[in-house]
Amino acid sequence: MNFAPGLDIRARLMAALLGLVAVLFAVPAQAVPERRVALVIGNSAYTAVPRLANPQRDATAISAALKRLGFEVVEGYDLRMDEMTGIVREFAQKLDGAKAGVVYYAGHGIAVGDENYLIPVDASLKSEADLDFRAVNVQLILRQMQRDERVNVLILDACRDNPFNKTMKRTIGSRAVGRGLAKVEPTNPNTLIAFAAKAGSTASDGEGKNSPFAAALVNH
Repeated sequence: MNFAPGLDIRARLMAALLGLVAVLFAVPAQAVPERRVALVIGNSAYTAVPRLANPQRDATAISAALKRLGFEVVEGYDLRMDEMTGIVREFAQKLDGAKAGVVYYAGHGIAVGDENYLIPVDASLKSEADLDFRAVNVQLILRQMQRDERVNVLILDACRDNPFNKTMKRTIGSRAVGRGLAKVEPTNPNTLIAFAAKAGSTASDGEGKNSPFAAALVNH
């Protein structure tokens, strides 16, 4: 599901769709509860590039909403590389036996070719090779989610301008970092992937308390 940035009605439609998924996750009080697990990451305080205003607040709001829906939430804020890989591993372990898994990431994210990477706060990226060691490939997270049969929702609120663009272009050449994130096709039919902006576009961090995308998700 890809929508252009800055269009409130499309953000609302996306939020309505995810709200429907949340309703489907809901378990009647008389039923036997089924485990639902979420991973929420908000990275704002970057050390090598300017900090982002809203990801930590966005992630906090999304985490609270998921907890209200009965999710067991693994959450982390302003994570370094080792902390990001560690929290993904913790999430993967908690997914065992769960009937639904949700991941929400807010922070810097970049695409090189058809690969998407989520950027920890301590990253300093000067070449494409750095991505394998200083960033988290989205496919790593998807593999953990799709190991077993369950409903999966991956939400990437990370389609901002690449802050490492100038230094990385010198070494990547024809594979220059583009705007926003690249399209992702899940291998599991029970997996929904939602972007804050359509592939190759950037989304606003917003001027208020939360980004437009996160605010629509929480409100709807």
